[in-house]
Amino acid sequence: MRSKVLAPIRSVIAVSTLAIAGGVAPVTTSAQDRPPVTIGVLTDGPLGRFAGLVDLIERETVTLLESRYDVSIGPATTISGDRTLAGTRGALDQLLGRADVDIIVAVGQMAAHVAARHPALTKPIVAPFVLDPSLQDIPRAGAASGVTNFVYLTRPQNRDLETLAEVVDIDHLAVLAGAATLEELPASIERIRAAVREAGATAVAIPVSDDVEATLAAIEAAEADAVYVLPAPQLSDAAFVELANGLIRLGLPSMSWFGEPEVEQGILLGRRPDSFIFQLARLTALAIQDILRGDEAGQLRITFVPQEQVIVNMRTARAIGVYPTWTMLSDARLIDEAISEEAEAMTLDSVVREALAQNQDLAAFDRAVRAAAQDVKLATSRLLPQLDLAFTGSVIDEDRAAASFGILPQRLLLGSVGLSQVVYSDRAWADRTVQQSLQRAREEDYATLRLDVSFEAADAYLTIRRRKADERIRRENLAFTRANLDLAEVRRQTGAATPGEVLRWQAQVAQDRQGVVVAVATRQIAETRLQRLLHRPLREALATPATDFEDPVMQWAEDALLQVLDDPRAYEGFQEFMVAEALAASPELRALDAIIGGQERALAAAKRAFWLPEFFLGAEVSNWLATGGAGSGITPGLEQDPWRWSIQLSARYLIFGGGSRAAAKTQAEESLFSLEYQRTATQERVDQEMRDALQLLISSRIQLELAREAAEAAGGNFALVRTAYAGGVAGILNLLDAQTTALFADLDAATALYDFISDFMLVQRAAGRMDLFMDDTVRAEFVDRLATYLREIGVR
Repeated sequence: MRSKVLAPIRSVIAVSTLAIAGGVAPVTTSAQDRPPVTIGVLTDGPLGRFAGLVDLIERETVTLLESRYDVSIGPATTISGDRTLAGTRGALDQLLGRADVDIIVAVGQMAAHVAARHPALTKPIVAPFVLDPSLQDIPRAGAASGVTNFVYLTRPQNRDLETLAEVVDIDHLAVLAGAATLEELPASIERIRAAVREAGATAVAIPVSDDVEATLAAIEAAEADAVYVLPAPQLSDAAFVELANGLIRLGLPSMSWFGEPEVEQGILLGRRPDSFIFQLARLTALAIQDILRGDEAGQLRITFVPQEQVIVNMRTARAIGVYPTWTMLSDARLIDEAISEEAEAMTLDSVVREALAQNQDLAAFDRAVRAAAQDVKLATSRLLPQLDLAFTGSVIDEDRAAASFGILPQRLLLGSVGLSQVVYSDRAWADRTVQQSLQRAREEDYATLRLDVSFEAADAYLTIRRRKADERIRRENLAFTRANLDLAEVRRQTGAATPGEVLRWQAQVAQDRQGVVVAVATRQIAETRLQRLLHRPLREALATPATDFEDPVMQWAEDALLQVLDDPRAYEGFQEFMVAEALAASPELRALDAIIGGQERALAAAKRAFWLPEFFLGAEVSNWLATGGAGSGITPGLEQDPWRWSIQLSARYLIFGGGSRAAAKTQAEESLFSLEYQRTATQERVDQEMRDALQLLISSRIQLELAREAAEAAGGNFALVRTAYAGGVAGILNLLDAQTTALFADLDAATALYDFISDFMLVQRAAGRMDLFMDDTVRAEFVDRLATYLREIGVR
């Protein structure tokens, strides 16, 4: 389900568990009437990086109990062992012997072990940190511990090694644990070895400490092909990161028992999300509350079903060249999925700006517009003076040259300079005007394409975000289904469910995985579309956020417009204002206006061609540059001036053109009529598109609120039914129906969010201006115009 409602759901699950168990309603008691309760905390030793677990247990316990009890828990009642069984048992005896301690929380493997094996527990003990009862030799009697005054928390089954085996064929497994654990609890490690042997592999236990290089050397010497990392609280964060990096350097796939926190630090795989710690702390507090109500700790339920999900560090996978299977990736949560670690997370604004800068269709159109701009210059050039330089060489027969008395030399090289100028040609002037109009229309077409690319890029980005939300919701739903499968298995073991119920949940897991596979495929298709629009390599991963949409560029829209949309009276005025804005800014209309202006000039020229001639001016100067042969000598009395010049002014009028002038006139008139009809149709379409977009925006705005309400209600109902199912009150069909309803309600809520944002982008496109991606000054001017308009019509 949606991550932002997970915490409320978990709280509902916890409280509902209590309600079903005993039906206790919360009671607020005055401070002086609250009985004091002191809770002691026992740990194996200093918890190091896991100290936050104790802090969380303390906070949850105080939060849950403070309305009815005066709770004391903290450093004054916390005792740490020395990471030995004897030391931990001694610390436990101290707490058991303290008269001021009412209940003890045993945190750690050794603490749980010594508490479970203590011969005489005089006080209730809660152990929230049992890795595996069978591995740790912790007693179990059905659904409880069966040990007086002792309750612990554990999962129904551990699939860690099974998950690791899906990624790599394991022959030699290195099991990393604290040195004290290996020395003090050798039976636990031997049971792990036995479990690995049953799978056809061998396991070697390797102690871990802050001497990370020694640990890595031992792993390498053991020729391990995979590593299983058990909790090692004695390691500092820096040492653990060094260990994870060392495993990457050795190229070894690794599995963390603790889950997500250690996967984020570089371990390849884990199954427990961050919420796992919250569950432990919350259930510990609930167990304490049950004990204070009078329940026997040894009879409380010990098994809880965490919401597990495979978590994969893709950066580690790429570094060691070991990738999970497609099946695993289909329902895993991926960390560091993007290939480019330096890439900033994309936003709606950055996507649109990058598309405008990099889109190849836009770049091609831009070049085409630039090339077409030369048509205006070509048309203008015909109206400007034309100056040409010419050289002519000629050879004539000798007799004619001799008889010309030097006027026509036998060999002559003539140079000339000619000048021509259109004095007036209506056709040439009209052509220039038409080309200018066509160029303005092309520029407006380019502006239209920019709007289309902006909208398409925004839509592609929002589609990815929508698909990621869909994928995340389906993964979370799958995690719930897996948890329900584990819960059904627990119910079957206790006789509360039949084997058929387990099989039904197994079938549901397969169906939900199919949904995840489809969601992944559709998300990847959407990413490919955006990559093309951004002119990025299609194989490159995109750094788009996977969380719910929170983009700063939308804040302006919310501040400026949503109040108007929520006011029906203001909306009517806003609609007319936006239609006027769209008609004024529409590049499609501006392009048609430019073409119509050019066509009107072409029609005028076609009409004038019936009576208006064209006038031309020409001049030429020439000189004999060289002569030779007969007739090239100078005859006395017949000297020839080698320079020649002439000037001509001419007028040209077509008397009969075969009907071409009438045809040109008729064609220009009909083309103009067609353009005017086209403009009217376009204007109506712009008007309609704006009104339709605004209506969709209003609708999606309402649907968003309703979808969120439905999702909250469905999520709460699912939590209640799931708790009732765990308590045997509800059946599997009730839970399936509640989960399916919650799934589709969450999908509808995510879809409604992105539909609303997409519809807002549609309004922007219909308005002919993507104000969201303009500077603050342009946005402020828009808001001022809107406010002025609403005041003028008496709305605001």
